[in-house]
Amino acid sequence: MSHSKVNLVALRARAEQAIARGQASRPNATVAVDQGDVTRLVEELCVYQAELEIQNEELVQAQVRIAGALERYRLLFEHLPLPALVVDGLGFIVEANRQTADLLGLSRHRSLRGGSVFQLFDFDSRARLRPVVQRREKPPSGALNFLGLQVAADRTLPCDVHVMQLRAASKLEENSLLVLVDRSADLALRESEHAWRSLADSSDALIRIADRDLRCLYVNRAWRELTGWAPEAGAGGDWSAHIHPEEQARCRDEIARRCSDREPFSLDYRLRRGDGDYRWVRDLATPRHDSAGRFLGYIHQCLDITDRVEASPLVKD
Repeated sequence: MSHSKVNLVALRARAEQAIARGQASRPNATVAVDQGDVTRLVEELCVYQAELEIQNEELVQAQVRIAGALERYRLLFEHLPLPALVVDGLGFIVEANRQTADLLGLSRHRSLRGGSVFQLFDFDSRARLRPVVQRREKPPSGALNFLGLQVAADRTLPCDVHVMQLRAASKLEENSLLVLVDRSADLALRESEHAWRSLADSSDALIRIADRDLRCLYVNRAWRELTGWAPEAGAGGDWSAHIHPEEQARCRDEIARRCSDREPFSLDYRLRRGDGDYRWVRDLATPRHDSAGRFLGYIHQCLDITDRVEASPLVKD
């Protein structure tokens, strides 16, 4: 909304002049006051008063809108489902939400506000976080992965720290929003997978993992040593190429049929070694499912039964 601008300095000077003339006319009745000038002055004062009232109303409405926006921000920040902190350019905590306080077991106002955010992380993590918070570096993809958050004196929580810079009128007032994402489950999964692979590689059985489309996802050390199949060839490779040509079609058809049933099964066939010789194996296949019960494929554990087959050549079921 646009309004006429009132020259307050000029208006004040004219009012003072009118008052002075009015005072001067009291002892001397022959000195007349310009009534028209007074009338115009009063009109301008009324316009100015109306202008101030409009501006005051607009200011009140703007303050209400700002207060509403700040309240919405506060509620959003407070009820984020993830721990979050606002820190200044030096790394001092301006605000922390309830999730952060609950995670660290601290009081938001007494123990967090005003403290250094770097003290919440282990030594190595501080070195990675400091240049990002102080805006000397930008985080890769907006986040720092697997920082160590000190949630207790003897416990460190792996977390990703997502950094969002909050703009302000001046750089000295610019803060950063840090959102913490717990990665302990991912780390546990990695460690579990590593432990499983170590266990599989220590087994004498030939272990292969296949997806629902029969593509090979993993082969263990025993499989690689027997077939000469390199580890990098395991993902998506055609493992059936190592089956004896006379049995490839039968094995592929049987495995495809069994996969449609999604039930455990066993299958005997000859598997080519790296030196070109063949060994009889019994393939014991167990279906895999995710946590929701969805079928993912099979884990195949192959046992060398060559000596048994050669001792009883008619038993090849």
